[in-house]
Amino acid sequence: MASQVVNFTVPLDQAFGYGIVVGLGFAFAFLMMATTWALKRYQNEIQTSEMFSTAGRSVRSGLVAAAVVSSWTWPATLLQSSTVAYEYGVAGPFYYAAGAGVQIILFATIAIELKRRAPNAHTFLEALRARYGPITHCVFIVFCLMTNILVTANILTGCSAVISALTGMHTVAVCYLLPIGVVLYTVFGGIKATFVTDYLHTIAVVTIIFIFAFNQYAVGDKGKLGSPGKVYDLLTTAAKVHPIEGNSQGSYLTLRSHEGGIFFVINLIGNFGTVFLDNGYYNKAIAASPVHAFPGRYCWPCPAICGCRIARLQWCCGNLDRRLYGRDFSVFSAADCSVLCVLFAAAMASFATGLYYAGIGMGYLYLLMGVIISSAVIPGALSLLWKQQNWIAAAASPPLGLSVALIAWLVTTKSLYGELTVTSTGEIYPMLAGNVAALLSPVVFSAILTYVFGPQNYNYESMRAIRKVDDSDFADAAHVDLELIPGEITSPSSEDMTAEEERKLARAAIYARLLTVFLAFAYLIVWPMPMYGTGYVFSKRFFTGWVVVGIIWLFITSFGVIIYPLYEGRDSIAHVVRQMFLDITGRRKPGKAVFYNHGTDVHDQSSSTGAATPTEKFGEKS
Repeated sequence: MASQVVNFTVPLDQAFGYGIVVGLGFAFAFLMMATTWALKRYQNEIQTSEMFSTAGRSVRSGLVAAAVVSSWTWPATLLQSSTVAYEYGVAGPFYYAAGAGVQIILFATIAIELKRRAPNAHTFLEALRARYGPITHCVFIVFCLMTNILVTANILTGCSAVISALTGMHTVAVCYLLPIGVVLYTVFGGIKATFVTDYLHTIAVVTIIFIFAFNQYAVGDKGKLGSPGKVYDLLTTAAKVHPIEGNSQGSYLTLRSHEGGIFFVINLIGNFGTVFLDNGYYNKAIAASPVHAFPGRYCWPCPAICGCRIARLQWCCGNLDRRLYGRDFSVFSAADCSVLCVLFAAAMASFATGLYYAGIGMGYLYLLMGVIISSAVIPGALSLLWKQQNWIAAAASPPLGLSVALIAWLVTTKSLYGELTVTSTGEIYPMLAGNVAALLSPVVFSAILTYVFGPQNYNYESMRAIRKVDDSDFADAAHVDLELIPGEITSPSSEDMTAEEERKLARAAIYARLLTVFLAFAYLIVWPMPMYGTGYVFSKRFFTGWVVVGIIWLFITSFGVIIYPLYEGRDSIAHVVRQMFLDITGRRKPGKAVFYNHGTDVHDQSSSTGAATPTEKFGEKS
């Protein structure tokens, strides 16, 4: 039977699309540039190389949590989880959330170890070079670059699909115009600007999830929705009209889903690469204050589980007379992208355009990511966790694993479907074979190569020897006192962590390992496996409890990533607002200094009239 393709009516005008992409993008960029200027003027956050790349290593846990949520809430969070919710029922969004949340939990341990092993590193790749040398460094540059290319392509294809479908704006125009605003605020504001942007993005995402949740389970749509019971009845009816093959009793309300379970494995493996090989996550760990690196990582599972499971099922509750097909879902997505420079943005826009004309969508790329990049996950993680791995094992395991993954992927495709096409290679079984081979084969390669060529028995001293960049020349040219700029140093001894910071990080490392084991075991085994094994189909009471717990979790999330960051930064915010008021009223005289918050409470050292105290050293030059 020929597939039916739904023709969606474009609900908005093209001008609206250009207004969103260009107008909103530039507005956001100018807002971030203004914020960067304010931080420079009132907080001494001058864009030295250290500030640009590490945000002074003083970001607190609330803002770190918001940034992680924002980074991980990309097009697939809405598009892919919506698709699998429609295809597999409640199993789809649960397996998406559990399979995409575990990586952040596990990465918390890596983040703590990076802070302990290489406290002054600027990137994860820098730490690898310090341990293994240039060859391994180059190998991981390639894999990290492939990760960024795939993730950015995912984002751009998702963005272009939804904007084009909603407004009629040409896909190519979206691909080229969308990155401009992001490039502007990143270039001008560095990583600190991305933290602020991530926070605003998180507010928008959580708000949208609240709207979806209450519209589906409280307000309703012309009597069709409005309570968990009504949604349950609709899903039960849908299962009778269009039962899901491979699900227990064909139901949408069960975690026993054959293809859903396969997707779970692919999702789990693929997202290891997009976290463990994305230097953006390491940069967030590096930018975090040592005492805030741990708690900031554990706010993520709230939106991961809650958002994906309570807000995505409404696609199942539409027209029950027919089912949608894979291509129909190319219009559902939301996005946030983080490109680093103009050249990369232009290259990725061109790449995304090529994918569009080749007929490769975000769903294909999402399943393919693990095949291409996951072979570097375990060797990279072992670089911080296993002192025996030598440079040969670290350098050779990723390309060997990639080779095995590609062979497994393509051979499985050929043997099952007899041809190699975009459609056949995108099927779930070949993708499963390639993903599993990519993640697990380096375990064997790394162990063999380590013991054949001799264990390294590394002591991590070369990582600890990494020093911060000397920005003294920049400071002299800008007439800036380095002592007042976060992340800067005036003597080599000031680079080292204090004994108190080391103690807190060591304690955090223990907590991270214990909590990582507990949560990973809960998400992967304790919660889903009994429900899958028994084939349990939700009762109305159970489904109602499922929804209520999810909404409660969403409220907890909103506190952790929206309210708590404001509470943590209350002194700094009050300081900036007070100084801006003094500026506006003319009571803050030019050339008077301000006091920067170095991870502690802000104490305004100027008088109410803006007069400088004798201890102030830095004169505002803007």
